[in-house]
Amino acid sequence: QLPCPRQQWWVYMFGTWLGVRPDHSSKGLAMTLGFLEPCGMNTPHTHPRATEMLYLVNGTITTGMIAENGARFVFNTLDAGSAQVFLQGSIHYQQNELCDPVMFVGASYP
Repeated sequence: QLPCPRQQWWVYMFGTWLGVRPDHSSKGLAMTLGFLEPCGMNTPHTHPRATEMLYLVNGTITTGMIAENGARFVFNTLDAGSAQVFLQGSIHYQQNELCDPVMFVGASYP
């Protein structure tokens, strides 16, 4: 049973690519503004060619990451104003386990 009244998993993201070409093959920076609704989850995913830094604007989220080489699982709780780095090729996720929406900024550098 989830602690929130809404039992759906929602994430909204808006992104842009700040570089020479938008195909991620040139040097540049990808920026994303994300919103996690109550009990929302950014499902496990990977960025094979980029390291990601996530900055939490408000609220509290939990994050998890396992590196590409199979190193130990890293689990963190982030509060507003905190950041986390997700290594290139790692499988990672973010989850809002509380009942207030949260906003984060993600930056990836290939």
